[in-house]
Amino acid sequence: MKRQHYVDNLRWILIALLLPVQAALALNCWGEDFYIILDGESKGISSFYTMISPWIMSVLFLLAGMTMRYSLEKRTATEFAVNRLKRLGIPLVIGIFSIVAVLSYFTDVYNFGYVPGFARHYRVFLMEATDLTGFDGHFTLGHLWFLFFLLVSGLVALLVVMLQKRILPKLRVNNPGLIVLLLVGILPALGSYVGNIAGKSLVQYLLILLLGYYVFANEAVLEKLQNNRFLLTGIAVVGLAAYTFLFVWMERTGVIVEIPKWIGAWSAVLAVIAMARQYLNKSTIVTQHLYKISYAFYWLYLVFVVWVEAIMQQFIDAPVVLFLISVIVSFIVTYVVTEIVTLIPFIRQIFGVKKSHKEHA
Repeated sequence: MKRQHYVDNLRWILIALLLPVQAALALNCWGEDFYIILDGESKGISSFYTMISPWIMSVLFLLAGMTMRYSLEKRTATEFAVNRLKRLGIPLVIGIFSIVAVLSYFTDVYNFGYVPGFARHYRVFLMEATDLTGFDGHFTLGHLWFLFFLLVSGLVALLVVMLQKRILPKLRVNNPGLIVLLLVGILPALGSYVGNIAGKSLVQYLLILLLGYYVFANEAVLEKLQNNRFLLTGIAVVGLAAYTFLFVWMERTGVIVEIPKWIGAWSAVLAVIAMARQYLNKSTIVTQHLYKISYAFYWLYLVFVVWVEAIMQQFIDAPVVLFLISVIVSFIVTYVVTEIVTLIPFIRQIFGVKKSHKEHA
């Protein structure tokens, strides 16, 4: 199959967008814990967060399911599993015991006044696990939960696919109607309440990945989404706006908030895929490079977000100004450091960053 450039472009764009989304969480107005909690809060910044966070990771997992199908057309199951272990498992393990350990230490120092130093804290990080969020300075997967979930859900999905090919070899999802494509979003919504690890549901993201594999890797389905991209965008905006208004501005909780949240989130997932297929299905030297370094960028970004926000708070009181400057500075720092570290042969090998572009069939 010809390479789907919109998939690559959407991945690096969403990974870059995660930086301001996570920076916004430090100024949330509903009291959610984070690696750093800044003085002051902003409903405007909180609204930015609630308009994007419900769907952004789901898009990445849906793309993972779609590309899994494309990959298995060229690779055996064993080759796919080995590739996943190399591309996700190695960065995950190295990242936890380096990047995430630093993040945990910083959190303990900033939020709880930990004094003894990084070397002493490293033992705390390794030996004392609590709720796995890391917001208390103890062991956590940190932001690398994404790599862990991708790895585990990908391998579980591979087992599901292998079993399906044995038991139901003729199983096909043809071309469901738009209403059906919207209604299947109920599955991950329900799954979000099961298999919770540090506030994230492995079941939810596994279901999304499987939907990507079985339903949304179908060109006819993608064409249908693309043809209805404006309708899907409208539903998404209305749903997410209703959720944001009720949750952030009216301070409501419960079913009345969850329903528009999930309607808006799943519609946004489909809308983003559709818009990307329409407008981002092109490739340049710049976009190829940004895609190649995107996972290394993700590996590093959260440490710099937290570090920059902590420094900027010493000089800036206004939450919106603090947020904007922190995002700009941390983005520049993360990008520069990413470019530097991906010059190191070992790091390049970990993330599969090649020196020259090779077009894939």
